Amino acid sequence: MKVDAGSYRRFIRGEKPPTTKFVIEFCKKFGDNLLLDAIYASQKTFTARRLRVILPTILTPKLAYYTGYLYGDGYLTSDEKRVGFTDEDLEQIEYIKELTKEMFGWNGIIRETHAAGQQKPCYEVCVTSTVINYYFHRVFGMPRGVKKDLHFPALFLRSNELKAAFIAGAFDSDGTLPKHPEKAVQLFIDITYKDQAFIEEIREALSTLGISTLEPYCRRGKKPFSQEESIVWELRIRRKAEIRNFLEKIPIAHPNKKERAIRILSTMGP
Repeated sequence: MKVDAGSYRRFIRGEKPPTTKFVIEFCKKFGDNLLLDAIYASQKTFTARRLRVILPTILTPKLAYYTGYLYGDGYLTSDEKRVGFTDEDLEQIEYIKELTKEMFGWNGIIRETHAAGQQKPCYEVCVTSTVINYYFHRVFGMPRGVKKDLHFPALFLRSNELKAAFIAGAFDSDGTLPKHPEKAVQLFIDITYKDQAFIEEIREALSTLGISTLEPYCRRGKKPFSQEESIVWELRIRRKAEIRNFLEKIPIAHPNKKERAIRILSTMGP
């Protein structure tokens, strides 16, 4: 496996973090995926290209938010090498980059992109790390490649604070509320995902936080620039009391949506 005896002994004694390549090749050689999980569970720091990656060992609201946002506007590449996030708001992408550095000790790279048919630029933060990719895939069940069969991570159901933070991340990526609350005929909050089961699980989690929603709504349409049918599921809140309840309990962090939320609450009065 191209590891010298001295390095191997330091890995075993815990004197030096093992490289990601070494851990994966070791487990492939001996055919033990359970061993790979055990190593990741016990080891806080790994090296990749001589750089150290820190894996969170404590569940925090920031980690829950980051994961929720990853479920919506993020992705894990199928080649297992990268984690990425996209958003039209540069400030939000910079915040995600800061969280990556804070929690994993790893620097992401921000770049500007232009999607076909869109005039406004979009921003992406790319985190090149097999360790972080593996972490979200194995610990939280985030699928690689095409996102499907999403589920609310069981680890974040352990406390109301973690639930609320994860939902905030999911909402900041794929949630909507009026752009101009003062002019809106009807105030609303929507959360939209393709997976019905995921929407049902978010609804159940909101219920445990004392927040009621309407029944999930199936919306059918055409995909942009295509005749292919698009099916998504929406979780809707329309009652003013429940909109207030949601905005007061869910810690929205996205700069644009947070500003709108403040304006909505101000229009409702005390």
